[in-house]
Amino acid sequence: MLVQKNNVNVLVSQSQRSLEVLEQNIYNHLLNCVRTELPEQMLERCQLLFVQAGVYPEPEIRIALHELLRTSSGKQGFLPFFNRCCFIVINRWQINPLHKDWIVKLVEIIGQCGGPSVIVGQPTPAGRLRFLIQEYVRSEYFQRLQQLADFLNPKSDTDEHRPLSTLLHRYPFLYPHCLTNQQDETDYQKMIVGVQKSAQQQIEQNLSHYLTHS
Repeated sequence: MLVQKNNVNVLVSQSQRSLEVLEQNIYNHLLNCVRTELPEQMLERCQLLFVQAGVYPEPEIRIALHELLRTSSGKQGFLPFFNRCCFIVINRWQINPLHKDWIVKLVEIIGQCGGPSVIVGQPTPAGRLRFLIQEYVRSEYFQRLQQLADFLNPKSDTDEHRPLSTLLHRYPFLYPHCLTNQQDETDYQKMIVGVQKSAQQQIEQNLSHYLTHS
């Protein structure tokens, strides 16, 4: 009985390592692409790979994603994986003020995938992916993604219907309290800290400029 239990543990461990390798391959691919491609090219990649689930320029990445879908533990495994994929792209775009509008476009495209989550019979990889993306849109992950998009791209102050998160940019000391929690990945927390520092520096520069010319 002990030998059998050990064998099961070995198989589970091997399966987990295989999943981690598949996920890391996709993470690395997205990171390399977002570093070298224009936002419109990167957005098209995300649509092809995750939304349309069709022909992808690098078939080995599409195969890796389909294998991950086949072996992962449902939405419990997929949602944090897909969330990290989104933040790999967003983290790069938010560095450049000219690219922040693309964050909103990415969130809008993902949000358009929301709908009834129904699986009939044995789904194809594309069908299972659509189902899991729909689950993501209804999850807390996506709510926080929308909050971040609103925060990074605040609407006009004259907009009476703007979300409360669009006002946070005025108060850098609130960023960690309102935009992060203990469950967030380290990379995301670092991104918010970086945005906070940039905002504080800008406020200090504006104040210095004002005092100099007063």
